[in-house]
Amino acid sequence: MSERKRNNTKSTKLHSFIKLQIINILVSLVIFSGFTMIAVVCDIKSDSMFVYSLVFIGIVSFVCGALAGIKERKKGIICGIISALPLNAAFIIVSLIMNSFKPDLCIIITFLTATILSAVGGIVAVNIRLK
Repeated sequence: MSERKRNNTKSTKLHSFIKLQIINILVSLVIFSGFTMIAVVCDIKSDSMFVYSLVFIGIVSFVCGALAGIKERKKGIICGIISALPLNAAFIIVSLIMNSFKPDLCIIITFLTATILSAVGGIVAVNIRLK
């Protein structure tokens, strides 16, 4: 493969990744808005907020992984994990800031859940036959 084609392929992949991250952020905002409305209407207590946020992060991670899997159509587990890394990093940073930079079990559980569900989303999207 020529040097020009190789650089063009890398540029195209980076461009696709950036577009996918923008779409992931928009999807996250839509899902977050829906979850916020549900939380306000249902008056969710602070005791159950961890579970509630874990469900939110899990859904967002699954959707991010699925969007990457649909785009690539191969290597679903890798695409899913890589596509959700920026959002997972943002969740971890915000959690650490809110927790005075003290890692705890909740942050680890959230990260693992998000990583696993983004990989599952990528696998599901790659293996679904689109008609």
